[in-house]
Amino acid sequence: GFEFISAFSKLSIEFLVASQKWPSQEEARFERVSYYFFFEVMGKLGLICILAFFYVPNYGGSEDCNNRIDYWLLGSSSFSCLKGDLSHDLRLQLLRSSIQGPFLVSGFASVWKMTLL
Repeated sequence: GFEFISAFSKLSIEFLVASQKWPSQEEARFERVSYYFFFEVMGKLGLICILAFFYVPNYGGSEDCNNRIDYWLLGSSSFSCLKGDLSHDLRLQLLRSSIQGPFLVSGFASVWKMTLL
């Protein structure tokens, strides 16, 4: 799963850089690194945003996951179905642990390492 997403993002970046004419190779390399950094940061923040705005809160209404779009894509393993199986406190703890500590620090450290080296 994640290998496919990584390969897809790398191909997308290479396509974006190759589809434009750069005055020099140095500018093309800089743009490639900028795209890598942007994709990596959005990937890390995207997961946290999904947890924070869709998975953790109780907005009320029906908790039936069968009518949600993520159920159509992922079946009973979707966030909507998993949300119904866990208490709000446990989901909140999951969000807190994903924001704090090693996940966020190591994620951003790997982004910096990958883009700077």
